[in-house]
Amino acid sequence: MKRSRKPSKPRLTRDSEKLIGLALGLAGSRSFGEDRFWQDSLIEILTQLADAKRDSVIDNALDHLDQTHDGGYEELIEMVEAIAEQVDIEHQGEKWRVTLIVLPLIATSKYSIPFGPIASSQLTPVAAIAREQIVAPAAHLSLFPYLFSIEQLPQKFSALRDMLRKLGVSAIDNLPAEWTQKITAEPPQLPADARFLVGAIAAKAGQPSFCWQAWDGHRGRAYSQEHWEVLAPAALAGLMPGCQFESLLPDSYFANARETDRRIRPITLHAAVTFLSSTLKVPSSELRAIVSVFGDTHIDEIRIGFTQKNSNDILHGVVWPLFDQEDETLAILEIEACLRANDVTQIDKLGERFEPEYCNDCGAPLFADGTGDVVHPELPEQAEPPANTLH
Repeated sequence: MKRSRKPSKPRLTRDSEKLIGLALGLAGSRSFGEDRFWQDSLIEILTQLADAKRDSVIDNALDHLDQTHDGGYEELIEMVEAIAEQVDIEHQGEKWRVTLIVLPLIATSKYSIPFGPIASSQLTPVAAIAREQIVAPAAHLSLFPYLFSIEQLPQKFSALRDMLRKLGVSAIDNLPAEWTQKITAEPPQLPADARFLVGAIAAKAGQPSFCWQAWDGHRGRAYSQEHWEVLAPAALAGLMPGCQFESLLPDSYFANARETDRRIRPITLHAAVTFLSSTLKVPSSELRAIVSVFGDTHIDEIRIGFTQKNSNDILHGVVWPLFDQEDETLAILEIEACLRANDVTQIDKLGERFEPEYCNDCGAPLFADGTGDVVHPELPEQAEPPANTLH
């Protein structure tokens, strides 16, 4: 599974070189036994590096493989994610395995999409449903009382391990997790965005963490998903006032984060068209979409810039990331279908691949206009977003 990165020119240390060699060995493995050898070696060195807060060594190895060897990159990122979302803890003489999970909420709103601390009265019913629907009978669960945006989540693998350890001890002791860290980052003001509840499942060594691991094999995630979709919305509604939202089944951190990115793509396009139509006071049929592909050594994402018809001024933009080695041609067809379903029929596709550029001041992605220039989206001064919106 291809995980998108923003490539840089890595400076390779001896440890980075060692990670690259082990990853290439794993990519070329032809047996389960050989896989285990390479995996165990990678987990040992990755754990040491993450616990020493040497994230740059890991990042440089990933960036090098991302640019030179897709198979090696996939093997290394899978191992990195494994050590970031699972830790072993010995607590009061007992060994526990703790798994990082996330409950994503994909929301749209003409008002502010909430984030921040959560009252225990709101979190308790959500935790109760999660324990019933996803946690193995003998395992423990703890959730942070905070609704995160993606910008507020730890960006380093070592920081995720630190968060997981803190959650793990709370889960083992069956105590509510405490959130004492000050968060200064605020999410961008978007008409569609994701929010995340982060938690941990602690299971004694050798015991199942998820309920479907404890079943006889005839029921799996789909069974839990069916019940989650019935029970969870009412409990989650209090966290998302003024929003339309859908929630994913709580599951392992990285897999659910990527699934959120997939699910939110068409929702974000729809929300962008609605926002522009309302802000500019024009029907969506008067909008124009400029579709272009971006990436350094290969195509990582598609960016859709919006203008009014007969104009090249980019007013707003949406990034459509590619996953699982998706074919960009098929992705563009999906984008076109989504735009047409929202009455945007003037769709211009630029033929060249652009290097991904971002605003030096705010970090926002830049979008190609009709002339092929990469520019910052800007609403006209006379356009005012609807009152109380995020823009």
